[in-house]
Amino acid sequence: MKDGVSDGVKDGVDDGSHRRRGSEERLVDAAGERLSALLDRGTSTARLALAETRLAASSAALLVGLAVAAIALAFVIWIQLLVLAGYGLWGLGLTPAGSMLVLLGVHLAMAAVIGLLARRLAADLRFAHTRRALSSAAPEDRAVTTGAVGEPAATTPHTSARGRPDDGQAS
Repeated sequence: MKDGVSDGVKDGVDDGSHRRRGSEERLVDAAGERLSALLDRGTSTARLALAETRLAASSAALLVGLAVAAIALAFVIWIQLLVLAGYGLWGLGLTPAGSMLVLLGVHLAMAAVIGLLARRLAADLRFAHTRRALSSAAPEDRAVTTGAVGEPAATTPHTSARGRPDDGQAS
């Protein structure tokens, strides 16, 4: 015994408590080091995530700026192409008003084509197959597919993925 602390030796016999206490201290030290390493790793990971978040935010802002610049550039290029086409038509003998009329007709035709394409694609938004599956649901599930209490569900003809009437046969 030294300074009132038992060293694990009593009457010259080692009772093993000294070794246990040493191994307990090593275990506590190892656990402390492990905890410290985990905290350091967590701190490093959080700093890395913060740095990457800042980088992603600045990159996203730059991408938005580049997209706005690209849209503005495309608009300016389109206007220049229209001016060149107008001068070309004028050079072919059309009056300035006639060339503007031709360019207006071309734009109206392009708008009509875009409108028809949009209308055709909008037919794909009807969820025809899902609605068909819901309409053939079990009676206890029909409450989901009906309107207000006592009102029948609204029905629309089934259409294919391209907006054409569906004959029920898979293509």
